[in-house]
Amino acid sequence: MKALGSWMLALAAACTLLAGCATPEPAAVVRKDNLLSFIVDGTTTSTDVMLKLGPPSARFENGRVAMWRLNQDQGDYFVVPANCGWSGVRYELVVAFTPQRVVERHSLVEIRAPEPGR
Repeated sequence: MKALGSWMLALAAACTLLAGCATPEPAAVVRKDNLLSFIVDGTTTSTDVMLKLGPPSARFENGRVAMWRLNQDQGDYFVVPANCGWSGVRYELVVAFTPQRVVERHSLVEIRAPEPGR
């Protein structure tokens, strides 16, 4: 009976973790019109971007290039946490920073077509 209880506890924990990634809820959904409006090449700092979007899903070239995984829900973009893999990711925001940690350039890249019915 004790083994069954441990097994059930492990199953419940696994289901909870998987459910969190299956339906990622953004901490704060940012309207499509405004998602990138705060990013101004040559002005916005890396700190500004991190505070608005959270930690990037990937960094390259010693942090000079950072990427965020995004999706859309009813016209709004939201960040998909990197620990949820690529499920539910439609866009990738790629930001290149200067050595002074200011946005040099940025681009929103569509990496997957929308799901049917969306």
